[in-house]
Amino acid sequence: LMLLIHYSVVILTLPLLVVISRSFVLHLCFQLHHVSFFFFLMIRRPPRSTLSSSSAASDVYKRQEYTSPFIHHVHLNGLSSSTKYFYRIGTDGRLEWFTTPPAPGEAKPLTIAMVGDLGQTSDSASTIHHVLEDSSASIMLHAGDMSYADCDGARWDSYFAMIEPLSKRLPWMVTAGNHEIEPDGTGEIMAAFKRRCAMPEVAPGVDQSQVFQDPKNTGYDCTPSAFTGDFDFGNSFYSFELGLAHVVVLNSYVQTKVGSAQYKWLEHDLKEVDTTQTPWIMAMFHSP
Repeated sequence: LMLLIHYSVVILTLPLLVVISRSFVLHLCFQLHHVSFFFFLMIRRPPRSTLSSSSAASDVYKRQEYTSPFIHHVHLNGLSSSTKYFYRIGTDGRLEWFTTPPAPGEAKPLTIAMVGDLGQTSDSASTIHHVLEDSSASIMLHAGDMSYADCDGARWDSYFAMIEPLSKRLPWMVTAGNHEIEPDGTGEIMAAFKRRCAMPEVAPGVDQSQVFQDPKNTGYDCTPSAFTGDFDFGNSFYSFELGLAHVVVLNSYVQTKVGSAQYKWLEHDLKEVDTTQTPWIMAMFHSP
């Protein structure tokens, strides 16, 4: 079966909106039959020149003394399913590759890598290594608690550097865990999660949370286990098709009660599922 896969060689020199001298994070998004998938790279040097691709956006966020690297989101449209693509960042970057998953309704065997509470320990690195060795995986589903940065912004940078060997090749879809809550001092929650992990959007994200840490808690309220915020849409909750599966991604740490935005969206999303195309319905969230 592997010999029957069609390989397309495409050299993509990806656009960057700002030429910079420090590190930056590049999030690539490819769209396959109206379904978006994301993977991540941490690049320590900017390319010397740029060419245009499908579209791109750039962002920087701050948290107290920390300022993030430039974060670039690049969207690649019109790709074929089950196809290996080669790409290059800049004119002198290394040639990299990724393989697109099966299209919605495409009846092909599918291996899904799943992880939660990854963190960045030696065990975390070992997990990345084991998935890298298994070439059958088509996608990574990460059920929250990614970097364990716990309000230390620099640990998001080291986390992406750790996962880059895998995340530059494998679509990586995520949901928020309590370690993504991270109140930023302005009342906003999940700032790093929002800006670094641009998942498919039902609608632009709206965060009406007003959450502030209490110095008396000495940092323990950065990642509370019992918590309900008011961050809807954006990458808070969404769904996508993956071969014969419809995958629903929910947020355990925002409103889920009857009548909430997430509840009403989920009701509508499930009613719209075409089970003749995607008979399998999967749900991913961090905690009940």
